[in-house]
Amino acid sequence: MSIFQSSQLDQGEGRFGLEASSARIRPSAVKRAVAHDGVLTGLYVVVFAIVAFLALVPLAALVIGSLRDTSPGMPGQWTLANWANLASPGVVETLLTTLEVAGLSTLFAMVMGTALALVIHRTDFHWPSTMTGLLGLSFYFPSFILAMAWIVIGSPGGVINDLLRLLNIESVSVDIYSAAGIIFVMVLHQVPFVYLTIRGPIRAWIRATRKRPARRAHRRGGCFEASRCRCCPTRSLPAHCCVWC
Repeated sequence: MSIFQSSQLDQGEGRFGLEASSARIRPSAVKRAVAHDGVLTGLYVVVFAIVAFLALVPLAALVIGSLRDTSPGMPGQWTLANWANLASPGVVETLLTTLEVAGLSTLFAMVMGTALALVIHRTDFHWPSTMTGLLGLSFYFPSFILAMAWIVIGSPGGVINDLLRLLNIESVSVDIYSAAGIIFVMVLHQVPFVYLTIRGPIRAWIRATRKRPARRAHRRGGCFEASRCRCCPTRSLPAHCCVWC
């Protein structure tokens, strides 16, 4: 038998196997699969409708209320005066303050979170898992509870100012309601998010940098574990243990 004939025979057997397997599919199984798909489709539609209702109804009430001179649901007149007040000095100043607080808190949180991730995972830090767990504790507390705690601690009548008055230090005071205080609290709340976001890429970076010296040492016939750090020649440690290598 030639190779061409054997390949035709194999193709025929494969086609026969496919036809036989398709013939073994029961109609009841097909009906169950169709019913299952229909149930999933209906569930998706119901969930989408609920989420759309919960998201769009408050938004619609807000837009309608902005076009009325009274609260939503109360009798009143349609007006555009509320939108004209967006250019008032008070609204513009509030908007600029919000942008300043948001921008500075984001910048400081990114710098601090990235620095923590580098120090914990790119140096010979002894307790990386413990530090990761401690940073993740903030996710167990709602943000308004953290805000209330800092109000008790740093408000003009809070614990820190009471302690300063007991020590007769009148020249220094803490006001958590100021822009600096708000930025401080927001940075503390956002740093864990930045740290956990940067942690994954840095750990992947570590694995990649560990493989390259091993391959180079294997090609040279030596061991890279006893190599010295390029920027710290007095320390005998693997090159990947240094943040700058």
